[in-house]
Amino acid sequence: MASKYPRYCREQKGKLYYQRDFPVSMRKYGKKTYTKPLGLSANDYKASQLQLAIANATEAYELTLKMMTSTSIED
Repeated sequence: MASKYPRYCREQKGKLYYQRDFPVSMRKYGKKTYTKPLGLSANDYKASQLQLAIANATEAYELTLKMMTSTSIED
């Protein structure tokens, strides 16, 4: 069955969210899933807006991963 939204994008209560699991090696930091609101309504968005929002959320996810790897658990 084909998904209605692109990869890592999901709908909840009429809004669109970017949701992605952290790698297993990063779960020692206490988080399993990264979730970021895309700021778009599920019923009213353009494909270009969605792609831009997903690109921004992916960049934020990658920066979060980089920050997690550069800090120690004790901090």
